[in-house]
Amino acid sequence: MFVQGDPPEAVYCILSGRVEITTTAADGRVRLLAMVAAAALVGELAVLGDMPRSGSAICVADTTAWAVDGQRFRRFVDHHPPVALALLCSLSRPVVAQNGLVDDMLFLDLRGRVAKRLLVNTLRRFAGL
Repeated sequence: MFVQGDPPEAVYCILSGRVEITTTAADGRVRLLAMVAAAALVGELAVLGDMPRSGSAICVADTTAWAVDGQRFRRFVDHHPPVALALLCSLSRPVVAQNGLVDDMLFLDLRGRVAKRLLVNTLRRFAGL
């Protein structure tokens, strides 16, 4: 769909299929950031921030998506405050999760990180999440 460093020309709405979001380090190592499926937006950060793509989006299954021109998407968000608020809420979740991971790396030793992960996974299973 796009490659890290590309200009932000469009936002994609995944209708079906699966897309990998990856980032590549200078030494060539690739890190998987997310796997997205139907009903997900892809590429909105670069369009909203008017910056080059921070990662690559690669279809890993037969995928159908709507492409919306980046400028048109920004105008739509500008003129529909509830959409802007929904985007802010959606984009804030990964930031909060990332902050939690950073805190864990800084403040917990390996044993503590493993124990926390096991506890969280167990609680999710019991809660049906």
